[in-house]
Amino acid sequence: MTPLTEGLKLWTRGVLLNAAAMGIIALPAWNIFAIPVFVASLLLGLVIASPLIVVVSLLVKIFVQLPYPAADKFAWLLFALAVTAAASNALLAWLFTVPADILAPVVCGSMAAVVLAGLWTKSSLIQLNNTQYEQHLV
Repeated sequence: MTPLTEGLKLWTRGVLLNAAAMGIIALPAWNIFAIPVFVASLLLGLVIASPLIVVVSLLVKIFVQLPYPAADKFAWLLFALAVTAAASNALLAWLFTVPADILAPVVCGSMAAVVLAGLWTKSSLIQLNNTQYEQHLV
């Protein structure tokens, strides 16, 4: 268990939940055609968000090294991940000139997906934190 593997797990879960959020956002307007939106979001998310693996792994490494209690460090990590998601969506919106009425639900969905992915990975992150802490004691 390393910060890289935990970051990769966190990133994968975030991309999956983000694609699910995009499918849910498209559901009222597109009905059954929201399924292709989910699949397209998943495939594009894997490609477009792949550089974020490095960022997420770096945030997990910083999370482990912070000198605070585990709960405080986890709250910091969730905040940092939410800011990263918002910044990456803002960058993509700027590059591809996305309309504002689409951007707000996408950013909210992405931030919610990242927070849920963090909560989903919480136990392994705390275990990584405890392992790293015990290694520094020896």
